Amino acid sequence: MKNITPLDAAQILKEEKSAILVDVRTYGEVAEESIPGAKHIPLDELPSRLDEVENFSTLLFLCRSGGRSAVAASIAESAKLSGVMNVTGGIIGWMSSGLPVVAGGKFSSGFAHKRTIVTGSIVAFGLLAFVMIVADPLLRGTTAPVTPVDNSVSAGKFGTLTPLQFSRAIASKEANIIDVRTPNEYAYGHIANAQNIDFYDNRFRDNLNTLDKNKEYYIYCRSGHRSENSIITMRELGFTHVYDLRGGLVDWQNEGRPVDR
Repeated sequence: MKNITPLDAAQILKEEKSAILVDVRTYGEVAEESIPGAKHIPLDELPSRLDEVENFSTLLFLCRSGGRSAVAASIAESAKLSGVMNVTGGIIGWMSSGLPVVAGGKFSSGFAHKRTIVTGSIVAFGLLAFVMIVADPLLRGTTAPVTPVDNSVSAGKFGTLTPLQFSRAIASKEANIIDVRTPNEYAYGHIANAQNIDFYDNRFRDNLNTLDKNKEYYIYCRSGHRSENSIITMRELGFTHVYDLRGGLVDWQNEGRPVDR
């Protein structure tokens, strides 16, 4: 598997007609922003939908920050697909590089890859969407709407929550919170009532396996990378309801939310 930067990915998409960008984030995440021309296949659906991308010579996988896309690339390589690449930094790196996204935009869902040229109309739409979704609520002194998350326990749920959503979720019930950072990071500051299960511990998978898989879990790390990978592990172990803190403790504290020491 080859790792490439968002700028390299954009150049490949521009030059290669048989290249496709596959976004493996959740439905809730892509509802917030999308990359023009990208095909959306959530990571948990990828194994059963590889036939949708098998005819492309170059497959570029992208997620929020690079963790899930690396897993997706590994899945594609195991299926003997060619030209597999992981876009490091994910959509965060994509936006930081000044590359285009559309707020609330829709992904390409057909089998044929459509080359999308970002024209002034798309840029204008993006700006309009920004004003409607972010600027307008702020100007009116209200809070921009958050991504709806179904917390029903009737079926398996896995998702990424904003700090606000995460805060509300753990406050509304006797929440099971897992901090997957190292013990030293945990000691320096953690979310109240969080249990520390170190992602880098050789016994990490075994430690998770001792937990009640029928309960809901809210997990976080420093910035979101380790917790994203933890969700994958927990799903493999049979957990059915796991939610990740988007941006990790960094975004949590940037919003002025408390930590215990």
